[in-house]
Amino acid sequence: AHWSLFAAVEEYRKQKLDTAREYALRSMTLLEDIFKRYPELTVEEDLIEDGMTAVLIWQYAYKIDGERPPAEYPLKELYDALQSQLPDYEKKFNRRFLPQQ
Repeated sequence: AHWSLFAAVEEYRKQKLDTAREYALRSMTLLEDIFKRYPELTVEEDLIEDGMTAVLIWQYAYKIDGERPPAEYPLKELYDALQSQLPDYEKKFNRRFLPQQ
């Protein structure tokens, strides 16, 4: 899951959006499987941040291409549950990808 996220980040940086979306979806799927298999890990901040980063890359890649992401996707429950913290995850995401001024 972590390797797929790393690949998604690299492809997103290169603006290879189709490939970034594929790697992000793979990471999302693997993390969701991990959370289902080991529910005690759903409180691990590093895993949660990885999951949220993957979802954001996946969603943004669709939006940049002018497409709407599918309504159902892996980690949707996590994403929905963390809406109150979404601005913080987006801020971290933007710091990671936007040029610093």
